[in-house]
Amino acid sequence: AFTTTLPITVGDINYAITTPADLMAVKYNMAGNFTLENDIDMTNYRFEPIGADWGHQFAGTFDGNGHTLTGLTVNTGANGYAGLFGKLDTLSVVKNVKFDKAVIQTANYYAGVVAAWTLGDIINCHVTNSTVSNTGQTGAGGIAAIANNVKDCSVTTSNITGAFGYAAGVSGQVNGTISNCYAVNVSIKAGG
Repeated sequence: AFTTTLPITVGDINYAITTPADLMAVKYNMAGNFTLENDIDMTNYRFEPIGADWGHQFAGTFDGNGHTLTGLTVNTGANGYAGLFGKLDTLSVVKNVKFDKAVIQTANYYAGVVAAWTLGDIINCHVTNSTVSNTGQTGAGGIAAIANNVKDCSVTTSNITGAFGYAAGVSGQVNGTISNCYAVNVSIKAGG
């Protein structure tokens, strides 16, 4: 009998996401590589952010493959870090995802459709017909409340509210670079 061992790590495996349950399970593998294989309707699902706080950061890759997440609803209340991703690590890449009719809410720090706070890269993500609301603290953005590198992204026909400031169409605070991004027909309310 012939036996061989292949040098494979968890990070080498690409996980396919095809259902709401698959998307909600991403939070159990914070360093994996994930690909959205089709559009997913998240309407009527209450979603908990992937990487829900500073101590739990997503450090993998999430490729939307050009597909749309519709009706993503996140309400973290006093816990903060509201978005598809709560906190993204420096190694993270989120790309090629479209969002339609997302509702992202928090009463504490940071709210954004793609991520509340990212130290990594967000590329080619697009948000339409969505609402981002931070009623308790600073930080709200259509893509991210606090961003590092954001490229080729857009926010259209959406509402952004940041009760204590740092609210903007793409990102409320930028610690790196935003390039080739825009926000059109976006209502922004900042401050009490």
